[in-house]
Amino acid sequence: MATGRVPTTANSPLTAKGDLFTYSTASARLAVGSNGETLVADSSTSTGLRYQVPKTNNVIVNGNLDWWQRGTSFTSVASTYTADRWTCSNVGTGVSLTVTQDTSVPNPNSKYSIKYQQVTTSASAITEYCGRQFIEQSNILPLLGKTCVLSFWYKSNKTGSHGVRIYGSYNTGGADQITTFTVSVADTWEYKTVSVTAFAAVSAPSATATSSGAIVDLGFRVNTAGFTTLSANDYFQFDQVQLEVGSVATPFARAGGTIQGELAACQRYYYRQTSSQLYSIFASAIAENTTTAYTYTAFPVTMRVAPTSIDYSTVGIGNSYNILTAVTPAVQANTQSPYAGAVKCTGGSGLTAGNAYYLTANNSATAYLAFNAEI
Repeated sequence: MATGRVPTTANSPLTAKGDLFTYSTASARLAVGSNGETLVADSSTSTGLRYQVPKTNNVIVNGNLDWWQRGTSFTSVASTYTADRWTCSNVGTGVSLTVTQDTSVPNPNSKYSIKYQQVTTSASAITEYCGRQFIEQSNILPLLGKTCVLSFWYKSNKTGSHGVRIYGSYNTGGADQITTFTVSVADTWEYKTVSVTAFAAVSAPSATATSSGAIVDLGFRVNTAGFTTLSANDYFQFDQVQLEVGSVATPFARAGGTIQGELAACQRYYYRQTSSQLYSIFASAIAENTTTAYTYTAFPVTMRVAPTSIDYSTVGIGNSYNILTAVTPAVQANTQSPYAGAVKCTGGSGLTAGNAYYLTANNSATAYLAFNAEI
């Protein structure tokens, strides 16, 4: 630590209100930051200090790959949602994509990563091959008009240039930012940061509040960046994805703050009830006639919009353990809301009009009923 008297005005390096007198190898000036910025320690700077915009919340939901309501393994994937909030885009000849939950992680701060793998065949003429997240417009608002940074951990058997895309053109003045990052060592977790300028020139949000406000793509190829051919078993995987305001990435934090908060953030877009035993009850039901019944489910969190579709497997209408008929659930038109969903269940005969029943797992410990309000 330097000692001695503070320099007089005549030889002080300070030139503006708010400047700090610092020291590197000699007396130095740290210029005052912009309004609202905070002073932080940074060993990479010459003085060990810098100003930065206060940390914003991570806008990537499920960036730590904690939640997998739909399952943990997906084959023949095209634009399918897999881990919560993560879908993909793949266009090419011979593409055979499998997406799986993987226990290889970069550090103890994660339990799972997501793995995208080309299986069985080679692929060529690839124009898209990536994991993708659509970010809701209301979540992207803190980034508009600012320089941001995307950070993530990434692993692949293929060294070289992989693609990253941040599409901010839903907003007035936004840009489609396409670039590459380098995998230096095969089959090894590497930490990557990308400076994001896609939102810097935004003058106004132009997307509706609940529509897509941005897209983030990571993978083998995004639009014009990355690989155009792949061999069988080529893969990439990522974890701890974070998009925030600032020029320097901060330590990863979940968008929802806690593991339960992250689940609630995921359930805004997709809510699944899964059986825990052979006859788990999903909802109460009222029969309209001998073949049709209606159910009502209140959601644990407000969904983005009224659900647009239902996923289900092995469900039936019955009284407790007595299944009267297997049914096919469907969205009941004009009765959905972001707060609750009505389901029309159609099956064989056996119901009595006006009687109360249950929608249950039909002798299956893997049955489920889910509501979809994805972007």
